[in-house]
Amino acid sequence: MSLDRYEIFRRDVPPAYLRDCLLGLFEDYLSAAEWCGDRFEPSEAFNVLPFYRRGMIEDTVRSVARNYADIKTTVERDGFWNHTVVAVGDCIMTQATVKYPDDLVRPSLARQSYAEPDNQRYLDSSF
Repeated sequence: MSLDRYEIFRRDVPPAYLRDCLLGLFEDYLSAAEWCGDRFEPSEAFNVLPFYRRGMIEDTVRSVARNYADIKTTVERDGFWNHTVVAVGDCIMTQATVKYPDDLVRPSLARQSYAEPDNQRYLDSSF
């Protein structure tokens, strides 16, 4: 019997990691808004905020992972952006924004490529 992606996710990703990431994400949203608001005029704070917040969230995802021996992260370059790849068990994850919590993430060739056989290196514990 083969497992679907939801079963693999529930099996391999520690709930405590998800909790810690979400708590960090909420903190990052608040901290980024305060940081930008304290340093820039409102018009510039508005422009800088999404980029600063994204950097904080990427850092949080990696720093939280360091508390879990089975979770490995790497930073990958995709065009203009660096992004974090998180690998645990048979699960490979990266983050993407959505407008609403129940929205699906837009298709991405970079994200789809993680399922390709040549990218299974992320599942190797030595990466």
